[in-house]
Amino acid sequence: MSLESIDIVSLEKELNSLREEDLLRDPKILEILLSRRIYGFKYGEYRFYVYRSGREDHIIIPKIMCTCPDFIMNVIMRRRRSSCIHLRALELAIKKSYVKEIVLNRDRFEKILYDVISSGRLSEELPQE
Repeated sequence: MSLESIDIVSLEKELNSLREEDLLRDPKILEILLSRRIYGFKYGEYRFYVYRSGREDHIIIPKIMCTCPDFIMNVIMRRRRSSCIHLRALELAIKKSYVKEIVLNRDRFEKILYDVISSGRLSEELPQE
């Protein structure tokens, strides 16, 4: 299956309808927010986010997709859900300014994107708070 088979309109509607109070009640979302491990990478008009988990890093495109196994298996392949926890957590993290934004030049932007796609990990350390 490809991203073309995902109902992007339904996914966006669901994510837009999420209430902040409901998201804050989910302990997994709260854990992701409090970990402060969501980074936003920007080059010009292009932007993507990375959630740095203990085992692997996930690329997140808001309201569209995530590279985590849950999204791939349960959203794309099995169609059991319309989003993963990382997409929902990112929505709240953006609203609450819990995202560490990093503006990059083109080479570094492409390298970070390539690293996470090819190996599941960033090859460099990022700023901590």
